[in-house]
Amino acid sequence: MSAALDRAGLAHVPDPIVLDITGSTNTDALRIAEAGAAHLSVVAAREQTAGRGRLDREWIASRDDCLMFSVVLRTPTYWTADVIGWIPHIAGVAVAQACSDLGLRVALKWPNDVVVIGSGPDGSQLLRKLGGLLAQRVADAVVVGVGLNVEMSQGQLPLETATSFLAQGVPGVSQADLLALSIANIAQLWDIQERWGRPGIAAEIRARYIELSASIGQRVRVEQVSGDPLVGEAIDVDHLGRLVVVSVLGVSHAISVGDVVHLRNHK
Repeated sequence: MSAALDRAGLAHVPDPIVLDITGSTNTDALRIAEAGAAHLSVVAAREQTAGRGRLDREWIASRDDCLMFSVVLRTPTYWTADVIGWIPHIAGVAVAQACSDLGLRVALKWPNDVVVIGSGPDGSQLLRKLGGLLAQRVADAVVVGVGLNVEMSQGQLPLETATSFLAQGVPGVSQADLLALSIANIAQLWDIQERWGRPGIAAEIRARYIELSASIGQRVRVEQVSGDPLVGEAIDVDHLGRLVVVSVLGVSHAISVGDVVHLRNHK
């Protein structure tokens, strides 16, 4: 099977929209969500000209070398804000498992990065970004966009700290398989949450996320939208999906928005 996105490989994805080129799959998915698209509806593209990541940053992707898709997730009316706040993390767990199933073990850096963990020359943790997720709310749905570097060589990657399946020694990954597995995993986690029957995020989902987290237990610097940077240890992700950081003064902070930089591991 071709590594590039092939609609024929998406037989188990219900009615996917696969575009040759688009501005942004998230914009397209938001549009169909507003028009009543069903839960797990997918928009994918072989090329994206105006992709955006968190904080409206540009997502640079060359044609056919990256998997780019967005999925419409319909939230049940009884899901509270704490569960909805975990939806990006649910999607992150699903994508991470799909990457693992196709031969590349990854981790999740709060809030939305899919990373490969390595070691720097001094033995400190070194993260290489494989991709990221962006969640946007519309009516009774959340649209989650996913971008993953697949067939980009190290020289093609926009940053030295970025990586891809190919750069990690896993060539020829089928983008259709990667997409289909991600959607199947989201569906499975969604079912787990719906069967949970109690307030908050399901314990099994939380446990899977904690196991995959590259941030929990690390010394971090949080660049906040307003105010001074916060330096401390990331100790948890709370019931609303926020990163809990204990500052050097011993004060606990729950971060909902901010850029997280991993500092040299002090352990």
